[in-house]
Amino acid sequence: MWVRPEKPYPCPTECEPKEGTIANCNPTTGFCEYTPQQNTCGNYLCESTATPQENKCTCPKDCGPCTGTVGVYSVKTCTPENKCVTTLKQGILITPQTIFDDRPLGSFHLQNNYQYNNPFNVKSDAFTVSLTLYEAKQQTNNVKIETIRLLDGTQQIADLAVNKDLPAIGSTITEQVRIPPQSSPETDRNLVITVWYQHTTGGVMQKGSFQKSLGKITLLSPE
Repeated sequence: MWVRPEKPYPCPTECEPKEGTIANCNPTTGFCEYTPQQNTCGNYLCESTATPQENKCTCPKDCGPCTGTVGVYSVKTCTPENKCVTTLKQGILITPQTIFDDRPLGSFHLQNNYQYNNPFNVKSDAFTVSLTLYEAKQQTNNVKIETIRLLDGTQQIADLAVNKDLPAIGSTITEQVRIPPQSSPETDRNLVITVWYQHTTGGVMQKGSFQKSLGKITLLSPE
């Protein structure tokens, strides 16, 4: 069956305007057609060539909104410079942690304290490590702390070259280990602190290390 309508389908007098598009009527179909207008917010194209450059803050219609949570402690928000960044939620609970580590090492004995926050903000927080020489054998001297590292498995998260002596019983070294920004706004790590040391016993220099698990810690990297 062939249909040949007697009446044509004329274009409307005016196409309804739509933001970010150019409206034209197709005389063949009689329908309005909308073509995206380049470098215009509202054309459903997130364009880096627009002025200002379109992003989640300057044109959420095209690029998507800069909103929503990121993990448990972080949210997306726009800066005055129209940059979409991750910031910390208001009123999050920060729990200070203190771990005591009694560490006999054969020729000498350390008593250590590790203090840190969980969650841990890499921009403002640090791991405070205090190492105290509790006792040493008569022939042991020149006890030195060389390096402190924070590891997650075999991955090194942070390190600090200390190179300081514990010259006498009761001597204490206190250092702060900072963690560089992480690739993700929130990262859960099972951190282990590792301390490298050296000492002289019976006139012979010896080296060694020990580890202490700190458990699961959430690292926050706000932008």
